Amino acid sequence: MVAFGKRLAVVLKNNGMQQKELAEALGVSQALISKIVRGVRTPSEDIAFRIAQILGVSKEYLESDSVSEVLLDSTAECIARASHARMNADNESDKYYNSQVYDEYHAYERISYNRYEDIKRIAVGMYCKYDIPSVPVKPFKLAGNMGIDCVKYSSLSDNDRSVSMWISRDGYCRKGSTGKWSIFYNDEIESTGRIHYTIMHEIGHIVLHHNPEYPLAEREADFFAKYMLCPPAVLFRSNYRTVEDVVSNCGVSYEAASYALDYCKRWLAATGGNFAPYEEQLLKQLNILY
Repeated sequence: MVAFGKRLAVVLKNNGMQQKELAEALGVSQALISKIVRGVRTPSEDIAFRIAQILGVSKEYLESDSVSEVLLDSTAECIARASHARMNADNESDKYYNSQVYDEYHAYERISYNRYEDIKRIAVGMYCKYDIPSVPVKPFKLAGNMGIDCVKYSSLSDNDRSVSMWISRDGYCRKGSTGKWSIFYNDEIESTGRIHYTIMHEIGHIVLHHNPEYPLAEREADFFAKYMLCPPAVLFRSNYRTVEDVVSNCGVSYEAASYALDYCKRWLAATGGNFAPYEEQLLKQLNILY
């Protein structure tokens, strides 16, 4: 989408943000952002929405071919508005606005190295605790073993389905009054891989004990889902070298497979193929020689 890429380049410049910084905020490769900016790659709906959210513009603006002007907020302005909102949150409406701007401000925060490592260990612990024998991991089976109900949007009343679609087009999790978790998901999405990713993403929110107001929750749940479904050590040792290999063997969408393969390459460059103890534990669990 050439228009999207051109608009994105302008907004990045106006916000004083580098492609590398946007890539890190999204948890994707800089190469992908470069392709989007150059119009070589069209972003998914989810990625386009998250880019717009981080940069403080609407997705429609980035996708539009028109030349209408829009007010662009710099990073400094986002910070200033966040500070102002925090100081003036003296009623429920202000408190809601405050949380929205707070999220926008904290979109520039990064998951720390130690937190990434914690999430990886938690993911490997899930493989061992629930005796997952191989990839592809079956998210619905894992949810069932964890005592989590998975509820289809299509099984809900018209009103509840409408509310659920408003909350999330893909899915969300909720803890009931008895303490039991449920994952509500859109079963009308054609991509099975995307549905599997949604279920694993919501499992991530649950096992990482996310507070809904935690600004890095979505990014951490995304990373958890990616690591659970496509562990880089497994891709490397299983000789999955193409996107098609990852799609067919890990049960994910083409887009998720592309991200997983990019991450695997970065992991290999950083580690030289030397496995951390938790990765050795994972390969043993899956009976993969290392």
